[in-house]
Amino acid sequence: MAPTLVLETEALATEISVANEELKVDLADGRRIIVPLAWYPRLLHASPSERRNWQLLGGGYAIEWPGLDEHIGVEGFVSRSSRRRESAVIQSLVGGASCTLAAEEDREAPDKAS
Repeated sequence: MAPTLVLETEALATEISVANEELKVDLADGRRIIVPLAWYPRLLHASPSERRNWQLLGGGYAIEWPGLDEHIGVEGFVSRSSRRRESAVIQSLVGGASCTLAAEEDREAPDKAS
Protein backbone atom coordinates (compact mmCIF):
# COMPACT_ATOMS: atom_id res chain seq x y z
CA MET A 1 0.00 0.00 0.00
CA ALA A 2 1.45 3.37 -1.01
CA PRO A 3 1.65 6.12 1.62
CA THR A 4 -0.87 8.91 1.35
CA LEU A 5 0.42 12.46 1.14
CA VAL A 6 -1.83 15.01 2.81
CA LEU A 7 -1.15 18.63 2.00
CA GLU A 8 -2.35 21.18 4.51
CA THR A 9 -3.53 24.50 3.22
CA GLU A 10 -3.63 27.73 5.11
CA ALA A 11 -6.97 28.78 6.50
CA LEU A 12 -8.60 31.41 4.29
CA ALA A 13 -11.79 33.26 5.15
CA THR A 14 -14.46 33.60 2.47
CA GLU A 15 -17.43 35.07 4.35
CA ILE A 16 -17.97 36.85 7.66
CA SER A 17 -21.10 37.52 9.70
CA VAL A 18 -21.65 39.03 13.11
CA ALA A 19 -24.95 38.31 14.84
CA ASN A 20 -26.40 37.29 18.18
CA GLU A 21 -23.17 38.01 20.07
CA GLU A 22 -21.25 35.65 17.74
CA LEU A 23 -18.61 36.07 15.06
CA LYS A 24 -19.01 33.50 12.26
CA VAL A 25 -16.22 32.95 9.77
CA ASP A 26 -16.66 30.66 6.78
CA LEU A 27 -13.39 29.18 5.50
CA ALA A 28 -12.42 28.20 1.97
CA ASP A 29 -12.07 24.55 3.04
CA GLY A 30 -15.75 24.41 4.07
CA ARG A 31 -15.37 24.87 7.82
CA ARG A 32 -17.36 27.46 9.74
CA ILE A 33 -15.83 28.79 12.94
CA ILE A 34 -18.16 30.47 15.43
CA VAL A 35 -16.80 32.30 18.47
CA PRO A 36 -18.29 34.66 21.04
CA LEU A 37 -17.97 38.37 20.31
CA ALA A 38 -16.67 38.76 23.86
CA TRP A 39 -13.30 37.60 22.48
CA TYR A 40 -13.20 40.81 20.42
CA PRO A 41 -14.40 43.75 22.55
CA ARG A 42 -14.25 46.27 19.68
CA LEU A 43 -16.72 44.14 17.73
CA LEU A 44 -18.82 43.45 20.80
CA HIS A 45 -19.34 47.17 21.43
CA ALA A 46 -19.65 48.19 17.77
CA SER A 47 -22.87 49.18 16.08
CA PRO A 48 -24.47 46.76 13.59
CA SER A 49 -23.37 48.97 10.67
CA GLU A 50 -19.77 49.02 11.95
CA ARG A 51 -19.82 45.23 12.27
CA ARG A 52 -21.04 44.86 8.67
CA ASN A 53 -18.19 47.06 7.37
CA TRP A 54 -15.51 44.37 7.03
CA GLN A 55 -13.13 43.38 4.29
CA LEU A 56 -10.85 40.44 3.61
CA LEU A 57 -7.15 41.14 3.33
CA GLY A 58 -4.63 39.11 1.34
CA GLY A 59 -7.22 36.89 -0.31
CA GLY A 60 -8.70 35.84 3.03
CA TYR A 61 -5.61 35.64 5.25
CA ALA A 62 -7.02 38.36 7.51
CA ILE A 63 -10.24 40.21 8.28
CA GLU A 64 -10.34 43.96 8.83
CA TRP A 65 -12.99 46.30 10.19
CA PRO A 66 -11.51 49.64 9.02
CA GLY A 67 -13.88 51.83 11.04
CA LEU A 68 -13.02 49.95 14.24
CA ASP A 69 -9.28 49.52 13.68
CA GLU A 70 -9.82 45.78 14.23
CA HIS A 71 -7.72 43.22 12.35
CA ILE A 72 -7.95 39.47 12.86
CA GLY A 73 -5.52 37.04 11.26
CA VAL A 74 -7.47 33.98 10.13
CA GLU A 75 -4.77 31.44 11.04
CA GLY A 76 -4.61 32.81 14.60
CA PHE A 77 -8.40 32.97 14.78
CA VAL A 78 -8.70 29.29 13.85
CA SER A 79 -5.90 28.30 16.22
CA ARG A 80 -7.40 30.28 19.11
CA SER A 81 -10.84 28.77 18.64
CA SER A 82 -9.32 25.26 18.54
CA ARG A 83 -7.34 25.85 21.75
CA ARG A 84 -10.45 27.18 23.53
CA ARG A 85 -12.51 24.22 22.37
CA GLU A 86 -9.84 21.74 23.53
CA SER A 87 -9.58 23.53 26.87
CA ALA A 88 -13.35 23.36 27.35
CA VAL A 89 -13.38 19.63 26.60
CA ILE A 90 -10.54 18.98 29.05
CA GLN A 91 -12.25 21.05 31.76
CA SER A 92 -15.51 19.17 31.26
CA LEU A 93 -13.70 15.83 31.49
CA VAL A 94 -11.75 16.83 34.59
CA GLY A 95 -14.84 18.39 36.16
CA GLY A 96 -16.84 15.26 35.40
CA ALA A 97 -14.14 13.09 36.96
CA SER A 98 -14.05 15.27 40.04
CA CYS A 99 -17.82 15.07 40.44
CA THR A 100 -17.73 11.29 40.05
CA LEU A 101 -14.92 10.98 42.56
CA ALA A 102 -16.78 13.18 45.05
CA ALA A 103 -19.92 11.09 44.64
CA GLU A 104 -17.95 7.88 45.23
CA GLU A 105 -16.37 9.39 48.36
CA ASP A 106 -19.85 10.34 49.64
CA ARG A 107 -21.02 6.74 49.20
CA GLU A 108 -17.97 5.48 51.09
CA ALA A 109 -18.34 7.93 53.97
CA PRO A 110 -21.18 6.06 55.82
CA ASP A 111 -19.16 2.82 55.74
CA LYS A 112 -16.19 4.61 57.31
CA ALA A 113 -18.37 6.14 60.04
CA SER A 114 -19.83 2.80 61.19
